Order: sequence, then structure tokens, then C-alpha cells
Amino acid sequence: MPKRLGDPATQRHHPPLSSIETKILTFVYMDEKSYFRLYNRKNAMSNSSLQGVLTGDVIGSRHVDAGIWMPVLQQGLSVCGKQGLHWAIYRGDSFTCQVPAQQLMRAALRLKATLLAHGGVSIRLGLGIGEVTHHAHQITECQGPAFERSGMAFDELRRMTMKLRTGNEAEDARWDVMLGLAMRAVDAWTPLAAEAVEWALEHPEQSQGDWAVGLGKSQSTISETLKRAAFDELMAMVTYFEETR
Repeated sequence: MPKRLGDPATQRHHPPLSSIETKILTFVYMDEKSYFRLYNRKNAMSNSSLQGVLTGDVIGSRHVDAGIWMPVLQQGLSVCGKQGLHWAIYRGDSFTCQVPAQQLMRAALRLKATLLAHGGVSIRLGLGIGEVTHHAHQITECQGPAFERSGMAFDELRRMTMKLRTGNEAEDARWDVMLGLAMRAVDAWTPLAAEAVEWALEHPEQSQGDWAVGLGKSQSTISETLKRAAFDELMAMVTYFEETR
């Protein structure tokens, strides 16, 4: 019967293992379950390295009291995380925030709804997906493809109010078409429609009846409002985005 590592007979004929050799053998002889647990954790960390960055500004900010929309913008961005580290407002009406890539589209629509519903303003957004190669304590000092693509998308907005850049030209072209159509509906939202969309996005686990109770409206009113806001079609787009990340 072959001798196993750790048997006294084996230890008498071999010099003591170094710390590095011990770690290697520990890995090689770990049970299969532990190996796949380590592999899955490493794979999950690799997937989570993709980040979404949102760059935007407030449309016509000089014509609206900043005392109204600024607190709303701050509160809307706060869902992204800590101020400075995960989001920032700069140059008066410009802002940026970082979220996991899969959450980017949902975060963008929610922010648009929040600013229109409670701040009375519309916003333009450039979305970018990629890695963050330089991390800093201030998001405005971070670097990487995610930030570069977000800035590129924002610079290319022209008449559109939201654009996405992923680093894949074919995918970007598809999203130009989808977002071009989607923004026709979003840009036509009324503040009441935006409030209904915001509530639905914040409470995805609730039923439409629960949304109506939360908003103090009848269910038929909420149903019609969300229909005019193209909520189902927008959620289909969000779901597609999330499933392809």
C-alpha cells in the first residue's frame, strides 16, 4: 500500500516541507468541494470587476432653482454609495457615479425618474461599462475604461439624453437604437409618470396594487400612468441589459 503524506515512514525519508511547498500541497490535496468553492469565488470576483459609470448633467439648470433640484440629485445619487468615493457633483450641475455594471441601466432610469418627479428637471446621461484600473478616494480621480467610455458616451449625446458605450462597437450600435427609442418615451414623462416609475423601480417586489397604495392613487390610475410611461417596455430593456452583463 503506498505511503501517504504525513505518515511517519514518509517523514523519515524526506526533509521538512517549506512553507511554500506546504501551501502548494494543501491546494493540490484539498477536497473537490473546496476546490470548486474557491474557483467559484474567484470567478465571481472576476465578473464583479466590471463596473458601470454614469456621467451626467442637469438640463437647463440655470433656469431652475438649484435649491429645489440639488437636494434631490444628492439623494438620488446616494443610492450608489458614499459621497466622494462612489459619486460626486462637480461644476455646479455635472455629476458622476459608479455602480456594479449589471445595475447601471436600472440606476440610470431611476435617477432620471427621481430628478423629474421631485426636482422638476431632466438630465442627460452617458453610461460606460468596463474596468476601473486606478482606484482613488475620490471618484473624480479614478481611471479606467469604464470612466473613459462613460465620458465618451456623454460627449456623443447630441440630441439624445442617454447613451451607452461598452467597448464593443456592434453592441453599442444595438444600444444606440434601443436607447433612441426608449428615450422617446422617457423624455415624454410627466412628473406624475416619473414618480410612478420611480416608485415601481424602488419596490420591485411589490404588486401594482401595493404601488397604488404607496402613491395614494387608485390601481387603475397607476396602471394607466405606467402604461403611458412605457414602463413594461422599459423593464424589458432593463432585464435584457442585466441578463447580458
